[in-house]
Amino acid sequence: MAWAQRRAARPSTFMDAERPSPLLFDFGAPDTGLKEIDWSDFFAEFEQTYLAFLFHETDENGELDDLYEFVNRSLFPELTLSRQSIVRRAV
Repeated sequence: MAWAQRRAARPSTFMDAERPSPLLFDFGAPDTGLKEIDWSDFFAEFEQTYLAFLFHETDENGELDDLYEFVNRSLFPELTLSRQSIVRRAV
């Protein structure tokens, strides 16, 4: 995922999670209590739980913004119709 690569973010979940859920990104040094998962597990869980990825590309100063959220895709009917799963949010 280009958004994550530009931020050196790693797909992760909580250390004690049996499945790779909830999904989240870990930035910088590895956080205690989180474990990195591979992209194939990340995307499999993303699709299985029918998520959409909401994000800001840059903040109001034009800097890369790390703000993101995973939400149920059904909250965005336009995504269901277009078969998309990513929503870019304006600042």
